[in-house]
Amino acid sequence: MPTRGKKNLSPLEARFVRHYALGKPGIAGNGKKAALSAGYAAGSAAVTASRLLTRANVLAAVEEARKSLDLAAIADAQEIDTRMTSILRDTDEPAFIRVQAAKELNKVMGRHSIKHLHTGKLTLEQALAMTKHPDDV
Repeated sequence: MPTRGKKNLSPLEARFVRHYALGKPGIAGNGKKAALSAGYAAGSAAVTASRLLTRANVLAAVEEARKSLDLAAIADAQEIDTRMTSILRDTDEPAFIRVQAAKELNKVMGRHSIKHLHTGKLTLEQALAMTKHPDDV
């Protein structure tokens, strides 16, 4: 039997990979159940799954599917910025939540001031002077 590349899965193998890597709880990660869900014969599903999971092209496809799932589950920077902005603009949110969203958004956008250790009280002018960049003076 000729060896297939990882992109050359049969339709039945591709369904097995989808069910095994991305299937519903109880099916994903369970070779026999994934083989049954993909359409393989019930009497030999466990043996078929075992054989499939020894093929390099099937294993590569499973790994690729899992990686795509992992990446999709992680929020990217744009999504986080959009969510923080929507919280900031939502007038139904309590003020302290909106202020916190603004602070977090400023942090990720690089617009936050560095806190300086100090003793005693600062005047407004002293605090502003501490936040100025040396090139601004």
